[in-house]
Amino acid sequence: MIFGLIFEVPLAITLMAKFGWVDAPFLKRYRKWALLGSFIFAAILTPTPDPFNQCLMALPMYVFYEIGVVSAGFFNKKKPVPERLAVPAMATTAAGKGKASSMGLPNAGEGDYVGVPKGRRR
Repeated sequence: MIFGLIFEVPLAITLMAKFGWVDAPFLKRYRKWALLGSFIFAAILTPTPDPFNQCLMALPMYVFYEIGVVSAGFFNKKKPVPERLAVPAMATTAAGKGKASSMGLPNAGEGDYVGVPKGRRR
């Protein structure tokens, strides 16, 4: 049963990457701790105290961890790219009048901000 759970390690890592909890650089950074953790986990779960059985469980677990790192790189949650803010059109002064042209916007040229509605209650 424990060997069956070892085969789920890449799936668990892929799901954590898809949710955005881990990413491939994070998993690569803690690679040596994953190796140590797999040997500790195998030492606890193997029924005999010999190192051969421990390695039979720990090494495939670590290999599946590395497969999970690769799959996390493919299926990583994409961070949204911030859109560039559009540069607002600046009001230009009309020739000879000294007032800003409205360019079709309400409340423009009255000394207020362009497009701010008046008379609304907050």
